[in-house]
Amino acid sequence: MVNRKALMAAAAGVLLLQACATSQDSEAPPDWVLNPVGQGIAATGCASWSDAMNIDRQAAMANARVALAQQIEVNVSAVDKLIAEKSGGAVTRNTFESISEQRTDQVLRSASATRVEIVEFGGQKQLCAQVELGEAATQDLFQNLVSTSPVQLSAEEEAELYMAFTSTG
Repeated sequence: MVNRKALMAAAAGVLLLQACATSQDSEAPPDWVLNPVGQGIAATGCASWSDAMNIDRQAAMANARVALAQQIEVNVSAVDKLIAEKSGGAVTRNTFESISEQRTDQVLRSASATRVEIVEFGGQKQLCAQVELGEAATQDLFQNLVSTSPVQLSAEEEAELYMAFTSTG
């Protein structure tokens, strides 16, 4: 798992460096790239356009899947925090994180591209892709995580946790 985390951190660093390298006068990325929205959990990734559609698409999709994995990790962490709070300290944090790591690889395979476009920002063309874990797959992942909880949750608490899990902000 260390390699996956290192890969995610490296990809995020590359994206950050690319974003920082753009000039202030350049056009901003489109809203769908900055704020992906989907039925479940959505994320975007971009790659510099090189006129090699297959290669650029694979790179953009890989970057989007890394971003999706990071989003799932953040969401799982939020659920972990809420469960720890609800248990009054009886349950330590990281309850779901190890389970999530096992499931994330499987879940990412079911993520599909919902949008792929060539866009220009930062003074250069980028191929951007949005990938989404659909609503059913998001619910399945959440239910798998919640079913492992040592804390008995009410329907209201479960709904609150689901809202935290699907939040992208």
